[in-house]
Amino acid sequence: MAGPLRERMRGPWRKLVKALFRDRQHGPLNPWVRNPWVRNPWLRSPWALSPWPVILGAAFAAGLVARPSAGGTASGSSAQGPAATVQDILDGNQLYIEQRQAKVRDGAKVPDRVRTGDSRAQMAFRAGGTARINRFSQMKLGTNCFFLNQGQVLVSGPQNGCTRSSRMSVRGTNYLISVTATGQAELTVLEGQVMVEPPTSEVLPADARPIAVFGGHRVNLGRNGTVSDRHRLSEAEVAAILNGPLFQGFLTPLSHQLALQTFLQRAYPNLSFPSPSAVADPSANALQSTINGLRQQQGRPPLQALPPELAARNRAYLKPVLQSILAGASCDHDRSRWQSFQDSMGTAAGLKPSSEVLTCGTVRGWDPRQVVDEWLSSPVHRAILLERPRATNVGCSTLSKGEDTVAFCTLWTPDR
Repeated sequence: MAGPLRERMRGPWRKLVKALFRDRQHGPLNPWVRNPWVRNPWLRSPWALSPWPVILGAAFAAGLVARPSAGGTASGSSAQGPAATVQDILDGNQLYIEQRQAKVRDGAKVPDRVRTGDSRAQMAFRAGGTARINRFSQMKLGTNCFFLNQGQVLVSGPQNGCTRSSRMSVRGTNYLISVTATGQAELTVLEGQVMVEPPTSEVLPADARPIAVFGGHRVNLGRNGTVSDRHRLSEAEVAAILNGPLFQGFLTPLSHQLALQTFLQRAYPNLSFPSPSAVADPSANALQSTINGLRQQQGRPPLQALPPELAARNRAYLKPVLQSILAGASCDHDRSRWQSFQDSMGTAAGLKPSSEVLTCGTVRGWDPRQVVDEWLSSPVHRAILLERPRATNVGCSTLSKGEDTVAFCTLWTPDR
């Protein structure tokens, strides 16, 4: 036995090995044979009939030696959870994972296809990034990136994106990919840096290098990872994005929203990042005061205003509905969106949204008393406003277009 190995064998281990190498009938085995278990000195294979496979096999069986799993890791992808999880669904319920209609908190795995109809959605990726998916978009989840086939996706955080011609590699960036029905693709980097290169399936030239696109720039994506028409975003272009469908109405912040806000404040100092909490709504305050005045007349305690953070998220939920009503769409409660709102709020600040009331007809020459009177004429709305003893808080929002104004309120109860 080699010197270093012999030196490492102490105590009981050394005695065990000595015992293994001793034959009770014939005494010590032939010391001249490299494998002492083989008596024929012409057999020189050190592993022929060697005890070490037996010893190592016993160690594996006892769990003393680590054994790789079939997938090469300690656990498969199924044990790690879904590749992406639904956080928000806006403007209806037309979000689909494969062929099934998705709900908030539903998961999608690789290689599921995710698509939207006339709805918008936000999903959280397992790696820590988030994606907001615009209406009528289609994408497929992949191991190293998601593939956008059509539509528009806003990405925030560590999540790579791919198109037919390009792969966008990032770390903690905010960027936007747009693909038309004809396959024309565009990349807008709002913050950070995106490295554009050909898809991994392409054979790269020897001198090929990824192309860096920095925050505040937009490029067209050409074939094999090329870019063209690079230009710096104007203040008006950034404002159009922030006031567009990928920012307005969402309840859950982007994973790297703070980095985006910081960059835009520095690069576009005259531009204000949309913040629902900064919106003042005197008409909504007057409506809440009118509701509380009526409750006092009926011997009911007044409803408290929502804490600032909840009030901001409540307005973000109400705004798209009010916009739809003013645009002439049918006026009705969106049960899917309401359920999503309740699920996303959880037990924030110990409160949860429990019921809602809205005006279906626009009111000319805003009069909060007229709005409340209309609600009281309905037994269901009257019960919500006056006969829910557990209700403690209220949050209202109004929206005007010309002389027309619509209103929406949610009532909240303690989560206990």
